[in-house]
Amino acid sequence: MFRKPWFWVAFVLFAVACATFGIINFPKAFPIVTLDLEMDREAALEAAGGLADRFGWGPAERRHAASFDLDRGVQSFVELEAGGREAFSRMLAEGLYSPYTWRVRHFAEFEANETLIRFTPAGKPFGFVEMIPEEDPGAALEPAAARAIAETAATRDWGIDLGAFERVEDAQEVRPSGRVDHTFVYERPSPMVGEEGRYRLRLVVTGDRFTELTNFVKVPEAFERRYEEMRSANNGIATGAAVAAALLYVIGGCVIGTFLLLRKRWVLWKHALAWGLFIAGLQALVVLNQWPLAWMGYDTAISATNFALEQVVQALLQLLGMGLLLTLSFMAAESLTRRAFPNHLQLWRVWSPGVAGTKSVAGQTAAGYLLVAVFLAFDVALYLFASRTLGWWNPSDALYDPNVIANYLPWLSSVAISLQAGFWEECLFRAIPIASAALLGQRFGGRKWWILGALVLQALIFGGGHANYPAQPAYARLVELILPAVGFGLLYLVFGLVPAIVLHFAYDVMWFAIPLFAASTPGIWVDRALVLALTLVPLLIVLARRIRAGRWGEVAEADRNLGWQPAAAAVAERPEAVPAAAGIGSRSRAALVAAGVIGLAAWFGLADFRSEVPALAAGRSAAVTAARAELAARGITIPEGWRALSAVEGAPSIEDRFVWQEGGAEAYRDLLGSYVAPPRWLVRFTSFEGDVVERAEEYQVSVGPDGAVERFSHRLPESRAGAQLESGAARELARQAVAERLGLDAGRLNEVSAEPEKRPERIDWRFVLSDKAAYPVEQGDARVAVEIGGDEVVDAYRFVHVPEDWERGERNRGSAAQLARIVCTVAAIAIFVAGGVIGVVRWSKGRFSPRTFALAASVVVVLGLIGLANSWPSITAQFSSAQPFALQAGMIVAGAVLLLVASATAMALAIGLVHRWVPRQPSPFRVADAAVAGGLGLAVAGAAAAAGRAAAPLDPTWPAFDAAGAASPFLAAALDPITGWIAGTALLLLILTFVEVASRSWTRWRVALSVGLVLAGLVLAGSDGVETVPRWLAAGLVTGLLLWLAYVVVLRRHLALLPVAAAAMSSLSFVREGIFRAFPAALAGSLTAGLLVLVAGVLWSRALTADSQAPT
Repeated sequence: MFRKPWFWVAFVLFAVACATFGIINFPKAFPIVTLDLEMDREAALEAAGGLADRFGWGPAERRHAASFDLDRGVQSFVELEAGGREAFSRMLAEGLYSPYTWRVRHFAEFEANETLIRFTPAGKPFGFVEMIPEEDPGAALEPAAARAIAETAATRDWGIDLGAFERVEDAQEVRPSGRVDHTFVYERPSPMVGEEGRYRLRLVVTGDRFTELTNFVKVPEAFERRYEEMRSANNGIATGAAVAAALLYVIGGCVIGTFLLLRKRWVLWKHALAWGLFIAGLQALVVLNQWPLAWMGYDTAISATNFALEQVVQALLQLLGMGLLLTLSFMAAESLTRRAFPNHLQLWRVWSPGVAGTKSVAGQTAAGYLLVAVFLAFDVALYLFASRTLGWWNPSDALYDPNVIANYLPWLSSVAISLQAGFWEECLFRAIPIASAALLGQRFGGRKWWILGALVLQALIFGGGHANYPAQPAYARLVELILPAVGFGLLYLVFGLVPAIVLHFAYDVMWFAIPLFAASTPGIWVDRALVLALTLVPLLIVLARRIRAGRWGEVAEADRNLGWQPAAAAVAERPEAVPAAAGIGSRSRAALVAAGVIGLAAWFGLADFRSEVPALAAGRSAAVTAARAELAARGITIPEGWRALSAVEGAPSIEDRFVWQEGGAEAYRDLLGSYVAPPRWLVRFTSFEGDVVERAEEYQVSVGPDGAVERFSHRLPESRAGAQLESGAARELARQAVAERLGLDAGRLNEVSAEPEKRPERIDWRFVLSDKAAYPVEQGDARVAVEIGGDEVVDAYRFVHVPEDWERGERNRGSAAQLARIVCTVAAIAIFVAGGVIGVVRWSKGRFSPRTFALAASVVVVLGLIGLANSWPSITAQFSSAQPFALQAGMIVAGAVLLLVASATAMALAIGLVHRWVPRQPSPFRVADAAVAGGLGLAVAGAAAAAGRAAAPLDPTWPAFDAAGAASPFLAAALDPITGWIAGTALLLLILTFVEVASRSWTRWRVALSVGLVLAGLVLAGSDGVETVPRWLAAGLVTGLLLWLAYVVVLRRHLALLPVAAAAMSSLSFVREGIFRAFPAALAGSLTAGLLVLVAGVLWSRALTADSQAPT
C-alpha cells in the first residue's frame, strides 16, 4: 500500500488539510498575545544610553546588555485567578502595568554602581533602578524632603500621575557612610488586579539622588502558595517519569542492554560516538550563542574573565555530559534495534550512497515531514477542545521573542535543540524500550504482548517527562503527548528510527522557529532560510543521492538489519603482561613502619584539635522539648495535625568568616553566642494539611548548644488580619522587644532602618538597630533586627552586618574557587565514568570481577539507604508547607535512590575493573603487610598535616555537625564517612592502576605519568573543596607530590597496600572529628568509623591481592 501512487496523493492531500486546519485554528487553540513591539534591541540600547547621559546614571565607563522579558509571576496570577487571558490582554492594552519589558543593563567590572532601565514594548520608558554602593557618601535628608525629590522627578521626568496613587509605605535606612536612603511605595486604590492584586509604584531616593522608579504588581502570597502547590503536582509527575526513564532506559537499556550485546559482539560504537559528540557540540554552541544575553546575569563583584570562563566551562560540561549520554543512547538504541527488528534498515547506512536514494528511504523521509502537519492538527484540535470544554490552561505567549534575535546566530538554537530532541528522544524513549521488550518477548515468549506493554509504557513515561511545563491540570501534557508518543512508537515499530526522527526533529523546529518567522528584523530572511534548509537536510540528501544514481533504487537485503552479522571473533594478540609487583623488602618495610610512627606523632602535634564553637550538647529530643516549652510559656497551643520538624544549623556563614578574618580569634570568641550564632537546633512547627494559604503560618524556635532557647519567630500568613501601627508605636514596640527578648539596653542602640510593609489587612514592620558598643571589629557592624506583624513581635535576633565591599571581594575570590571545584569534581567523575566504560567492556570479555562488583555495589547501596533513612528528620525539616508532604517525600526518595544506584554502579564498576586489571600482587596479604600499609598512610597523613600548617585558616574551626541532626547521631558518625572512603580509595586505585599498566611497572613514560600524578593531586584536592585558587594550587601540588612519592617508592611494588593506607589516613580524619566531641555520640561514632574502615581496608587489600592472582 505504501508504494501505491494513490496512497501518496491521499497522504499529501490529508497533510495539506491538516496544515490548513492547524494554521487557521492555531490562534484559537493557543493563547497568543498581540504586542505593540515598536522598539527593537538596538533602539532599547540607544534609548537607555540617552537616559543615562541625561540623568547621570552610572557607571561612568559602562558596558551594556539587553533582554526582553515577561513577568511570568504576574501573568500566571492574572490568567489563573484575576480574570483569565482576557484580563491579561486588557492589562497589556490599558498600560497600567507592562508585563513585557525591555531591560537594559549598564554595568562595569568590579563596580557596585550599575543601572537597570526598563521600556515598554512600544518604547516608552517604564522605570529604572540605579544601585549605589553603601559606602558612597550622600545626604541625610528628612523623609519629607526626600519624598519631594522622588515625587517631583516621578511626575516631571516620568509622567507619573501620583494623584491616582496612595502612599502606603515609607522606609528609610542609614548607610555606613552616614547617607540616608528613603523608599516610598504607592498603591492604586483602583482598579485592582483581580480581587487581591494591587498596582504599585516604588520610588527610592539615595541621599538626595533619585535612584529608582519601579512599577510592579503586588501578587498576593495566597496565590503564590496555591501556585506552588499546583506546580508541585507537575513536578511530581515529571520526577516519577524521569526516575522511571533513568532506571528502565538508561540503566536497564543503555547500560545492561549494551553490556549484554557487547558479549555477543553486537555493538557498533563509532557512528554513535560521532553523532553523540556532534549533537552535544551543537548544544555547547547554543550555550555560547547566548553570550550577549548571559551578561544580564553577570555578577559585577567577580572578574569578567571568571564569568566568561564559567560560560565556557558550562559549554564544555554540556559537551562532555551530553556527549556521553547521547553516545550511550544512540549506541544502545541502534544495537538493540538491529538485534530486535531484522527487517528495519540499518540506521548507520540510511544515508549511504546505495541506500539513501531508494524508494524506502525516500518514503520514510517524506512521511516524516508530512506527518508534521498531522501532529500539528492533533495538538490544535486537542487544545481547542480542552481549553474551551475542560478549562485547561497554558500561559499566553507572544509569537515573537526578541531575545532569539539577540543571539549571535539566531537560527542555531531552534535547529540544535530540535535535533537533540528528535534524535535522542526517539532513541531513548522509543527504540530502547520497544526493542528491549521485543528481545525479552523473544526470550521468554509473548513478544507481541511485551511490545504492546512497552508501547504503552513509553507513551506514559514520555508524556510524564514533559509534565513540568507550566500547564494545568498537572496531567495536561501527559494526556497531550500520549497519542503522539504512541504514533512515534508505531512509526518506529513498523519502519525504524528514520521517519520518527525526521518527524520529531521537523515538528520541534516548527515550534522553536516561530519567533524567527514572526520577526521583522532586517536580514532575518537569512536565518529563516538557514532554518528551512537545515530542517530539509534529510530530504535534500535523499534527493541528491537519487539524482546522482539516476533512478530510484531498491533496498538490498544486506542494508537491512538481517544483513548484518557480527564479525568472527578475532584471536586477539595478547599484550605482553605487565610485570608482577616486586614486593617490598624488609628494610623498606621497617622504614615504612617507622615513618608511620613519626607521621602519627606529627599528625597529633600539628593537626588542629581546637574547636572555636561549643559542642551541641542538646539532642533532638531535648531541643524539641525546649521548643514546645517555649511555645507553652507564650501561651501558644499547637493545633492537632501540626508537625515538629528539626534540623541542626551547624556550618559557619559569611558572617563567621568576616569576623574571623577581620577581627581575629579574640573578636570572634567575644561575638560568638551573641551577634555570631553558634551551632544550634532549628525547630519548626508547621502543617502540611488544610488550606494552603493558612499553612504559611509556622513557629520557629532556635535552641542553642546547651538546650536554651535563643530565638523565637512566628511566621504569619500575609492575609491574616492585624493592627496597622504608625511608625512611632511600632518603633516603641520594637525597642521593648530589644529589652525583653534580647536583654539589651535599647537606649544605646542607633536605628539603622525602619521598613513598613502593607499587607491586605495589617501593616508589618522591620526595624534594624546598630550596637556599636558591643562590636570589637573595625569594619562592619553589630546589629539587631526586630520584625513586627500587626502589633505582634514575630521575631527578634542579632547579626553582624558584613560590609558590601568585603562581601563583593569574597564573592570574587569565591568565584574562581568555585570554578576550580567544579572542574575538579567533573574530572573526578569523568575518571569514574571512564573506569565504568572500561569495566563494562572488560566484563563483556571476561576480564572483570563480577563478585567484587556485586559486593561493592551492595555495600554502597546499603550504606546509602541507611544514610537516607537516618538523615530523614533533617531532610523533612526543609520541606515547604505549600506542597504536600508525601509528594515531597516521594520526589526526594526517588531522586536519592536514583543517584545512589548510579553512584554505586559507577564505583562498583571501577572497583570490579581494578581487581582484574591490577598486575599480580605479592601473595598472600599478611598482617605485616597491613602494618606496612598503615605506616604509609600515617606517614602521608603526618606530611599533609605539616603542609596544612603553612597557611592560616580563613574560617574558624567548626567540627562537622551533620551527624548530630540524624535520627541516630552515632550511626551517622559511624557509617556516613565510609562511602566517601570507598569512593576516594576506588578513585586512587583507578588512577594508580592505570599508571601501573601504562608505565609497565614504571619502566616507561615516567615523565608524562609523573605530570599526570601531579594533575591527579590537583583533582583530588579540588574535589575535596577549594577555599581560594592559590591554596588549591598549593594543596594540589602537595597532594600530587605525595601521591607520586607514595607510588614510586612503595605502591608500584605493592599496590594492594593502598586500601589499608587510605583507611589509615581516613581513620585519622574520623578520629579528629571525634576528638572535637561536637555532639554526645561523636567520639564513639568516629572511633567506630575508623575501626570499620581499617577492617574493611584489610579485607579489601586481601581481596585485591587474591583477584590479582586470577588468570587474565
